[in-house]
Amino acid sequence: MVSEQDIMVEANPYAYKLQPGYLREAFAPLYLETLRLLKSIANNQHLLTEEEKHRIEELELKMERLIHGGYVGTPRRRPLSE
Repeated sequence: MVSEQDIMVEANPYAYKLQPGYLREAFAPLYLETLRLLKSIANNQHLLTEEEKHRIEELELKMERLIHGGYVGTPRRRPLSE
């Protein structure tokens, strides 16, 4: 039996990408710039470990991908026959 959450994920193509409109055009770029500014400040103060820098860089790449209409994560695909 398929759970309600499985149905919602499959019914909502935006579960792994940004919705067009204000999320992609305003909020995501704002989050990305905020992340970059905080990374710069923390880096200048020598507050980041190499692991933290790596995690932030991964987040930056994901945000850029989302802003440009791409996906993050792996959308779950159900088999055609059940």
